[in-house]
Amino acid sequence: MKFTDLEKLKGREPERPARLSAPPRAAAPRPQDPAPAPPARPEEAGLSSETAEAPGSSVPAARPAAPPSETGRMIRPAPRAEENMGAPEGAAGPGSARAAGPAPRERKNRGQSNEAPRRPLEALEADASLAYARTLKAARDLINGLDGPFLDGYARAMAALDANYALLAEGPLLLKYTFHATADSYLYGHTANTAIIAQAAGLALGLGAEDLRLLAFGALAHDAGMTEFEEMVSRDVKLVSSERDRLRLHPELGADKLDRLLDIDHRDKERLKRIVSQTHERADGAGYPAGLGAEAIDPLAQIIAAADVYEALTHPRGWRGPMDPHAAMKEMIDRYASAFGQRAVRGLVSALTVYPPNSFVRLSTGETARVIMVNRRSLTRPAVEVLLDADLAEMTPQEIDLAEHPLTAVEREVPWSELAAKAPAFAARYELARWWRDW
Repeated sequence: MKFTDLEKLKGREPERPARLSAPPRAAAPRPQDPAPAPPARPEEAGLSSETAEAPGSSVPAARPAAPPSETGRMIRPAPRAEENMGAPEGAAGPGSARAAGPAPRERKNRGQSNEAPRRPLEALEADASLAYARTLKAARDLINGLDGPFLDGYARAMAALDANYALLAEGPLLLKYTFHATADSYLYGHTANTAIIAQAAGLALGLGAEDLRLLAFGALAHDAGMTEFEEMVSRDVKLVSSERDRLRLHPELGADKLDRLLDIDHRDKERLKRIVSQTHERADGAGYPAGLGAEAIDPLAQIIAAADVYEALTHPRGWRGPMDPHAAMKEMIDRYASAFGQRAVRGLVSALTVYPPNSFVRLSTGETARVIMVNRRSLTRPAVEVLLDADLAEMTPQEIDLAEHPLTAVEREVPWSELAAKAPAFAARYELARWWRDW
């Protein structure tokens, strides 16, 4: 049943505001909670150590299953943030490194979430838009500044990146903005998007605060050496062999540029230079510039490499169009797991899930929606923006969280080629919206 049908049953015409965190769809009746039973020890309940109750909760935290590949391999989901060190200082949400010790046990009703309640979608939307604009500015300032003699750019960049961690920990709506590209230079949008995706993967993997900061800045600086080759790679044709050989120099050129940073500890600078120089190495030895194997590659460089390739696959280049996000995720699992290492790909899969942000899906109502935010508690029930009705006619966009509407579900992914064929006017406007504007 559609949202409009439910409203007509109530005897009034539906109101369709431009942004709704939860339009009035029918909710499933909640069964009466049984009386809480005394908590059982994990061994007595048949639970493994991985599903044993976390401090502060009497409810075992189940892990979502990761999507299997067609080749039969399974990417193991990343550990929950409660099992690891969490976001850097200032970040909200579970896994914070501020915790001084285990919290006192508190009995909770069945079904009660361990996560702090997040703000409505419209509140997160305003902050995510501002955070993306700041990340783009940080990328632009860093890339351009590193071409100068000296730069006090580390602290300014980290101010934007630390704010991203706080927002991603509350609700990863910021990942929706990685759909965008920049017209004046593809490097700015690509760099900002790669940083945000890598940050989300780092949080999913439960990295400690120091590694999270190095990961974020390393991702923002990973293509600093590409300014030497931007004109060459911006052409509408593929590179020839000699051009590809020249391009293989850019990781080391970018690492050398980090010597121009003045406001960073020399030990952090040395590790960041190693990370930036290794973001195009591959765990199977097929990367460049040194052809390193998995053991010699910094783990943070592998996470950045996975984010870099996913971002590139889902954005157009002069000689090809973008890949659908869900198809790109399948490609990462099937083709690139051995290149980046299981852990890096696991972080990416855990951050983006089976319906990555900016995927198009058909809902059980017949409407077509764009995924705007993953749901950590239910991987198959993301937050979506409903854009087309059952007849593929454009409608007033509505943002809804499917976790709050159990009678509406995702039926299938909708390939971009299908949308472009059946709703060409909508597809053309959507592609135009890819280009980020600051006004």
